[in-house]
Amino acid sequence: MAKTESGTIFKFELPFGFGNAYCKLVDFSNISEYEGITLKIYDHFENDDIKDLALFKEMPLLMNPIPIVKMPSIRGKYAWKKLGILKEDTDAEIPIYKRYVSNGFAWETIEEYESRQWFALVKLREEVGPVSFDKVRHLEELFWRSTITIEKRVVMTLLRIRGINVADFFSKNCEDKAWRIDYKTQQFIPLYKRVPEVIRGKPLIKGFVPDEYLNFDWNSIKD
Repeated sequence: MAKTESGTIFKFELPFGFGNAYCKLVDFSNISEYEGITLKIYDHFENDDIKDLALFKEMPLLMNPIPIVKMPSIRGKYAWKKLGILKEDTDAEIPIYKRYVSNGFAWETIEEYESRQWFALVKLREEVGPVSFDKVRHLEELFWRSTITIEKRVVMTLLRIRGINVADFFSKNCEDKAWRIDYKTQQFIPLYKRVPEVIRGKPLIKGFVPDEYLNFDWNSIKD
């Protein structure tokens, strides 16, 4: 099967009757083969296919770009639908992720996350740090997801935006308990749309953000 081209726009169905979502695949596997396939999830949900892909140029994102373990399938039960290819200058911006310095992952409490040392992974190669959790709290954790887990992760974000308890919802509606891992990895990431634009996707480290944001108070952002 031919490799999916970077810039491909996908439409995919969300579980639990949440409708359809849209994303763009941006491929940095030439920089990091295992970590370089990323998805930009759009903050836009409707059932009809979007024919004019230029509309995505002005469409906001729902979250930070998220790593995916392999190219999405376009055939079979869990297939995503290709809508076309949209090339943009912003596709050259390599996402910055956070990575912990410790054994284990997906902890239960904010204190457990704060007790670890963290790095900001820049350009998929350079680790900046170690730094405290507050410096990278708003970044996506370098945790590889399948299309199925990404679909559930999008639902988790929508539930948070709507003020619905994520753990309660999934406990009642999802028999597969693997959702708990995804829940833990995202539960303390502030909602993307509530993070100041100037620091979205950037660690709170000198040289990456304006100095006035270096000690940003995350308590000021509530779900």
